[in-house]
Amino acid sequence: LQKLVAAGSYQRFTDCYKCFYQLQPAMTQRIYDKFIAQLQTSIREEISDIKEEGNLEAVLNALDKIVEEGKVR
Repeated sequence: LQKLVAAGSYQRFTDCYKCFYQLQPAMTQRIYDKFIAQLQTSIREEISDIKEEGNLEAVLNALDKIVEEGKVR
């Protein structure tokens, strides 16, 4: 999860919303912080749901396959 958050760095976020960042840097930081917090919460909830369903290994294997296919492209 930490690697995902690092990949979605604040710098990348501001690059996507450059005009807004230039006008409202403090607001952009707050939006980013809320976005990351919500993303982490959602991911944790999804992982918990998958664990409860008992198919975590199958889901992770499918995810690994998707990642490998993405590398080939």
